[in-house]
Amino acid sequence: VTVVLWQGHDQSAPRGGRGLEPDLEVPAQLIAYDEIVEASFAIAMRPGHDLAVDGQGRVAVAGGDGVRVFGPDGRPVRHLLAGEEVFAVAWGDQGQRLYLATRDQVQVFTEADAPVWTWRPPRERAFLLSLAVADDAVFVSDNGDHPQAIIWRLDRDGVVQGQFGMATADYDGLKVATVDPRHFMALTLLPEGGDLIVANQGRLRLERFARDGRLQALIGGPAGARSFTDHAAFVGCCNPIALAVLADGGLVTAEKGSRFARVKVLESDGSLRCYVAPPAVFGGRKLGPMALAVDSAGRILLIDERQWTVRVFAPRAGSRP
Repeated sequence: VTVVLWQGHDQSAPRGGRGLEPDLEVPAQLIAYDEIVEASFAIAMRPGHDLAVDGQGRVAVAGGDGVRVFGPDGRPVRHLLAGEEVFAVAWGDQGQRLYLATRDQVQVFTEADAPVWTWRPPRERAFLLSLAVADDAVFVSDNGDHPQAIIWRLDRDGVVQGQFGMATADYDGLKVATVDPRHFMALTLLPEGGDLIVANQGRLRLERFARDGRLQALIGGPAGARSFTDHAAFVGCCNPIALAVLADGGLVTAEKGSRFARVKVLESDGSLRCYVAPPAVFGGRKLGPMALAVDSAGRILLIDERQWTVRVFAPRAGSRP
């Protein structure tokens, strides 16, 4: 008779943590935002992968049924690529252009429903994850060679100008390490023509790149056994999964993880500024905030994975958001 003893490992537990830990408790003084419940609205599809807000307050949401655009009041005003799965969306030209990424192509729309141009990566396999649009360039993260990701740099006409993020002798490369429920490699641009910030979630850190792809800084890192005491660090196997930036350069991040799904704001050096939404906001779920955006009023919008709604959080009076 052969007896096999097998000890399972709780993959949802934070790295270095134990599967039966209580929910992470966040001190009240670290929370600097309140939810504006009356501003929330349903995204009218599932799943929801990404969202972006323009200067007029219009919210574009990408997901399992194309891209739906909502007015500032949360009412739908436009629907593009109905029936297709769209993974990323971004506004450009002060809301005059809308950039959409399906799994293997980027399409750019003006107010017309026909794309201005379409771009496909010049390689056999592609899985486009995120978009960031600057005045002079479009950045696209691509996980076609899973788990190693790259970033394409295009000009404003969709012509490839370069790629970066590959591993070298001095750099361990961009790594996508999750498939639940999708891959993540969020991008955002710092204000005033600044650098590109990348959520290298397989490495549990943020990275800052110059526009030409030169690595400038590594920001943050894994919490490990300090999951319940180091609020600035990232937990689990692979975080953060979503990223946005405030007008003053504060970095808004979202994390997944059982009892750890949360949204917080970091300084440029990776230190904690404040919490936007602690785990309690998401009921202790593993997946809570799926995507982030910041509007012109400094409010933070997110897609809630269970409710499939856009939820809105505003800075508390007297706090530094």
